[in-house]
Formats: sequence, C-alpha cells, structure tokens
Amino acid sequence: MSLYQYAINRQQLQKAYSDVMTEKHPDVGRLRSIKSIKDNFSYVTCPAMPPVYKKISTDLDNNSKPYQILKDISSLEQMKENLPGQSGYLIMQMSDDKQFMYIAYCQINKERKFKYYNSKIRINNERRAHLNTMVENLASLKTEMQKTPITIEEDLQALEMKSELAINKLVQDLEEFLQPVTTVLHELIHPEIKEEEKDGDAAADPKASKKEKKDDGKKAAKPAGKPGKGAASTEVAAYESPLPLTTGGIESMVIMVDQMLETLPIESLQVFKNIAVVSRDFNLHLHLNRLKNVGHKAEMHNNLGIAKEDLSYIVEIPDKEVLKNVGGHFVQDEMPKLAPGSKWEGILTHTDHIPSEGEWQQRIANSSFFAYFSMTCLLHKFPSHLISDLSIFNKCKAMAIFDRMNTYKTLVDRNVMTSKHFSPDEQPMQQAALFSLCGISSIVINHWSTKPEDNFEQFTNLMRGTLGEGVYLGSAAFKKGAKASARP
Repeated sequence: MSLYQYAINRQQLQKAYSDVMTEKHPDVGRLRSIKSIKDNFSYVTCPAMPPVYKKISTDLDNNSKPYQILKDISSLEQMKENLPGQSGYLIMQMSDDKQFMYIAYCQINKERKFKYYNSKIRINNERRAHLNTMVENLASLKTEMQKTPITIEEDLQALEMKSELAINKLVQDLEEFLQPVTTVLHELIHPEIKEEEKDGDAAADPKASKKEKKDDGKKAAKPAGKPGKGAASTEVAAYESPLPLTTGGIESMVIMVDQMLETLPIESLQVFKNIAVVSRDFNLHLHLNRLKNVGHKAEMHNNLGIAKEDLSYIVEIPDKEVLKNVGGHFVQDEMPKLAPGSKWEGILTHTDHIPSEGEWQQRIANSSFFAYFSMTCLLHKFPSHLISDLSIFNKCKAMAIFDRMNTYKTLVDRNVMTSKHFSPDEQPMQQAALFSLCGISSIVINHWSTKPEDNFEQFTNLMRGTLGEGVYLGSAAFKKGAKASARP
C-alpha cells in the first residue's frame, strides 16, 4: 500500500516541482532530453537506446536533490527498523477509478511490537458525490474566509460564527463517512484495559505509582539537539518522551491521504482526539527520508535536532498598535531567551525594514530553523521559482510558517488577493510539497485563515513549546491547539 501511494504521490510532487522551475534550471534540460529520447524509442531497454540516455538519467539522480528525495524508497525491513516506536501510521488512498478507498494502518509500541490493519471500502456514486461535496464546501469556505470584505468588528464576528458552524457540520459529516475506518482504529489506538492487566502492571512495578507522582509536573528533559560548533560527538542520546500515551501505547500519529482528501480536517476526528501529536505527510517513504535527514535513531527515540545557534525569522505584524507592541516584545526580547545559548537573527518589519529578495535568501540559507509570520503568503513574498534554487536549503532543517489570516479589509494587502500565488485550497499544500523536496525535514504551516491575534498566539505557543520546553515542533503545535499541518 505504501508503494502504491508513493507511485501516485511521486507524480504529484514531481509536477509541483516542475511548475516552479525556470527555463535556466539544469533539471529542465535534463528532463527534456530524457523525454525526447523516450519519445523516439519504444522502450528504455531498447538495444539502440543512445548511451547519453543513461548518462543524463544518472546525472539527474546524482545531482538533483528533489529527485534524490523522490526516488528514496525504503524496504519493509528498513521501515520496521527505522520507524519510531510509540507511533501510528495511517494511509488512506483512493483507487485510480475512485471506486474504492484503500486503508492501511501500522502501529508500533514502545517494545517495537507491530500491529496492522488493512481494508478496502467501496465508494459508490452517492458516497463519492458526498465526498466531493465536502471537499468543495470546504474550498468555498476557505475562499470566503479570505475574500469576504470586513470593515467592522460585527462583520468579523459574523464570519467567524458562520465558519464555525459550517466546519462543525463538515467534521460531523466526515465522522459519519469514515465511521467504518474509525471504529476499527479506535480498538487499536484506544483498547480497553482489563482490571487484571492493570493489577498485573502494578504488581510488576510496585514503585510505579510513587514514581509517577514524583515526576508529575516536572519539566521534561529536552531532546538532544545538534551539537554546537567544535563539538566532538554527534551521537544521538536516548530520549524519554514526556508525551502521554494512548491505551494502545502511541504518542504520535502520521496521516497520509490521497490528494482528493488532503484538505479535509481528518485530524479533527474523535479517534485522534487523545493522541498527543497528529501530523501529516505525503507518503511513508518521504517520511522515512525526513527521519534519515535528521539522523533519527529508532532505538534511542531521538534525532540530532537543529543547531540552536543558527535560528532566523522574518516577522511582519499587521498594523494594529497593541499587536505590534506585544509582538515586538516577544520577538525581540522573549524569543531569544527561550533556549539558553540560542542565537536568533531576523527582520521585524515594522521596526526594521521590508526584506529584499537577497535578504530572504540569506535568512533561509544561514538558518537551521526558519520562522515566518505575516498576513501575506510566503510564496507572494518569496516567489516559488527562487525555492527551486536548492542551494539555499542545504542547512535549513525546519520551518514554521504562519501566513493565512483574516482581518479588516483596510489591513489586508490587496496585492495578495490578485497574486498569481493566491489559491486558498492548494497554497499550504504547495508550500509543504516544495519545501519537502528542498529537504526540509519538519514543516509547520497553518491551514486556516484565522485572526492575526489568534495566529500570533499560536506562533508564540509554538516557540515557547519548542524552545522553552524542548518538545518537538509537531508536539508544540498540536498540544497548543494550532490549526496547523505539521510535517515532521
């Protein structure tokens, strides 16, 4: 199932990459040459196939970072060896003819025991029409949230109330649609624990209850980060996660869905309610590539993390006096002190200046973690064709992007709505896809156009959780209630 989803997903990711490449990009010439040769030969194993075909293909594989990521496939043994414990992985993929939905689920507990579930759900015409309606209604709702002219407080409150009712109805419909799947998942994620099993656990460890009380409320040990300059060792230390477990023994869930379903709020399903971290990814092989890039060690339940001395930001706070004061204080005074020894460099636009294209490239190129907060979509400020210049992403391992907000019409940059990059439905996924192909291991991006005040609260919570408490990005985003898609 993972290979089937990978094969479909690879075409979608490849298209996202091809759409942003300029004519001068070296991969454009390679791909055109390969296509031209294929068009003139019936099959690639033809004896008359020019030797240059293999040379170009090898050159593409060796020198193109996106294609190296796209072609990184893990075997079943590698998956079982490298996927983290205390985690679950859900695949939901439509068949080519949209007649069936394939479901695959894998769960790994702390002792690295695996549980599996596979199923196939028939999607008749009525159910398929209902699914399409949900997707279309959500797209319409997102567009309305972005483009509705708001001039007074009552307009904003009315829009929020209408949107909340519509989203609640959508989640309810989604619960009913996926009920056959969630019923089985609930038994795996939240199994009932019998009294004799509880008594057996207590007898096996009589000091357990005392230990739990003793540790309750203590700050969790921070996961090992990447050693600073001059460090003698890059070994990964063992990490005991402070996150709560479900009765099934998992603390995190990674959801990988068909492109048709990716905008739906699947994280909001009740079956995922008590899971500490719920994140998304495009496919399981890409997820394993991310883990590999950060030096993840399954047996240690930890990775190398990011270099805290190489953090950067670009923050553009909307023209509201109170928010500017609070935001400026947090970014300039509090954020640099959250993690001892951390070093931030960045631009706060209302006190500094609007960053140039070169400054954008410099901020991302010199950071291991890049944070962006603005009313304006990142792709409008930093065009996608520059993202395809992958040389600036050699160092960056993680990004947090908060750029979808809704407020009074007078505060919205009108160029945003007329920008060729504006697409309320695809924009977050497009950014996630492009940055994933650049080799960014963790991406936090908000799906919803919320008020700037709410978005900044989520931004500060994410920073305090990640830097101050030492938890992973996905954990900090999800436990604070951020309406975000975390792709760790």
